[in-house]
Amino acid sequence: MSQHRCIGAANEALQAKNTRLSMAMEIPSGQMRLIIATEVLTKKRGAKPVKIMATYCPFCGEKLNEK
Repeated sequence: MSQHRCIGAANEALQAKNTRLSMAMEIPSGQMRLIIATEVLTKKRGAKPVKIMATYCPFCGEKLNEK
């Protein structure tokens, strides 16, 4: 998979802070998708953060990974 230029640039900048953007593989297409991080507001038994898969680059607005 070719990586979108903004994701690559963001990961390079984040390396200095020992971090990177989260990615996940979409099944069955096998495409890698950018995950937008979320967190649970009120801690409850079984509460888990929702995963949001970006279809547009959050940095430049360009559509991501469309076949």
